Amino acid sequence: MENESHEHLFFQCSYANIVWLTINRKAGLFWPSTTWVDLIHWSSSHRWKKNSERHLIARLILAAVVYYIWLERNNRIFNNTYKSAANLSEEIFQLLRLHISNLSLKYPLSEVIKVRWNLNEDLNAERARGLVGRQPSKLCWFSVFYWASSPVHLGSHS
Repeated sequence: MENESHEHLFFQCSYANIVWLTINRKAGLFWPSTTWVDLIHWSSSHRWKKNSERHLIARLILAAVVYYIWLERNNRIFNNTYKSAANLSEEIFQLLRLHISNLSLKYPLSEVIKVRWNLNEDLNAERARGLVGRQPSKLCWFSVFYWASSPVHLGSHS
């Protein structure tokens, strides 16, 4: 059994590393190698950049990946269910895609973002036909940042 920490669970664990690499590759973002505390500080700072779509999407990615890795950890421990890193990464990407497509912004998303996330008329048609689900709960994203900013002592896992 390894001693669990934020650093290990969200960044150093090989499973989490695959999820981060997959999401970042698809999103065209590259997180610097940093600590948990520095990443949380970054996500809550840079006030002058908070209105940029790139910063917004980066914060959404941070929240979603952390939340879903935590959820996967709990499912493995308490429900004895497992998802591959590839399946979890695709699920996160599609949820982020849906969330980004539903954002109410003061400005339109750039063409680069629309292409990267495949946000085009096809998505609107899928939504109209009911092929795309609902927008993820805003409470979900907020609760991740609230949880992430509080000190937590994690148990151990295998």
